[in-house]
Amino acid sequence: MIQQEKYQNALRSLNAILTRARWMAHEANAPELAHLLDAAEILPKYLAQPEDATEEFRATVEEISQQFEDCSHMIKEFNQNCACTW
Repeated sequence: MIQQEKYQNALRSLNAILTRARWMAHEANAPELAHLLDAAEILPKYLAQPEDATEEFRATVEEISQQFEDCSHMIKEFNQNCACTW
């Protein structure tokens, strides 16, 4: 759990980490990884929005699942009904 007053900061930090990793993937000439990170870097922004961004989040996860064979299970994870905890 992240303290409520640090939640937005945590999401901005996560976005910055994903953005930096994407840049590093480009520099390492790993275009597939760069593309995956490019798609994923918007996800923390959806989590941070005060309005409902569930459909946008789901659409991004679905796009990732379709574009990357190793990620095909991710949309199933998002769609399943569970009271999942980490």
